[in-house]
Amino acid sequence: MNNTPPIFLLNEYSIIYLLLPFGLLLPIVGLVYIKICSQITNRIANKLLRFNIVGIIGLILAAIIYSLLVSIITGIKSSWESFRLLELFGISIFTFLLIGLPTINVFRFIELQIDSKIEDISLRIVLNFFTTCMIPFFAFFSMYYYWWGGHWRATEFLDLFYLFVGGLIIASFRSIYNYNIHKEKELIRTNESKLAILKELKIRAELNSLHSRINPHFLYNSLNSIAGLAHEDADKTEHMALSLSKLFRYSINKDQSDWTTFKEEMEMVRIYLDVEKVRFDDRLNYSVELPKELEDYKIPRFMIQPLVENAVKHGISKSVKSGQIKVAVTKEGKKLFIAVLDDGPDFPNDLAPGFGIQSIYDKLEILYKDKFEMNFINSPQKQVLIKLN
Repeated sequence: MNNTPPIFLLNEYSIIYLLLPFGLLLPIVGLVYIKICSQITNRIANKLLRFNIVGIIGLILAAIIYSLLVSIITGIKSSWESFRLLELFGISIFTFLLIGLPTINVFRFIELQIDSKIEDISLRIVLNFFTTCMIPFFAFFSMYYYWWGGHWRATEFLDLFYLFVGGLIIASFRSIYNYNIHKEKELIRTNESKLAILKELKIRAELNSLHSRINPHFLYNSLNSIAGLAHEDADKTEHMALSLSKLFRYSINKDQSDWTTFKEEMEMVRIYLDVEKVRFDDRLNYSVELPKELEDYKIPRFMIQPLVENAVKHGISKSVKSGQIKVAVTKEGKKLFIAVLDDGPDFPNDLAPGFGIQSIYDKLEILYKDKFEMNFINSPQKQVLIKLN
């Protein structure tokens, strides 16, 4: 009776049959690896740590694939050889990590140089493919040369060939992964660009809406004033009509700009107050304080005039005696303060801002986000105070 353990001898045909399912398994392993890389990319912010974790996983998979490939080609002869297979796994993983981990950090540095100096995505992917494939190959080549002192045997050449094929496979999967990452980033940049354009259009539409609603509001009040003087004083009526035309020339905004200078805005405030002074006569007194160095400072168009209009409507018009309106602009460090003061009745505790005040708040919220404050103050002097950071 023959006690010799059965030997599974591989010929050229059986090797092909065994490699066929192995070859089909590689794309599945590659897809799983890409999925793992994506999860790691989303969860780990540190790029160096993320790269090394992804690299370690890739090296372990490469070592397992290499061990399986060698085992299939050499053949599993007995159960004892199965133990050698586990040993081969351990040696391969240790060797791949020992040589591969420093190596992948070398070609990471090279790839960073490639990415920073080459804009063409296709060329970058091609160069990254060759660095992934060739640098590890030359690292193992140098190791074999050092171990064997330049005396090559057929088995060493065969090992290097397997490593080269494995490197090509890994490089292919990395290239596919990098291509998908680049495409995803490009898609994100395109979407962000579109969102920025849509946001700009939305802001423009909102500001245009605010302008269009402010102008009829102001026109209504001014025409009432002109109508009241039409039969009393022709000169005053003419003066008011000319002043009103200047205000509307300013509001037409031919340049379609949402911004103006303090100098231009204050000029419109003075014209508006001149119009109202014709109506209220000695009951209205005003002053405008604007430092010379702030005249060219940019502010949103029609930001101060509605505040002054509100002071006239709810301050001066409510008082039977003469009143004072003061517009003052000051700067402290990087903070800008715009104050509109009047000596009319205090703001009520349950103040519900009218459209003019609300439009200013909406405009500031659109243009300044959270970098502004708007306060209604009764003491020590009644005022609306805007602070811009």
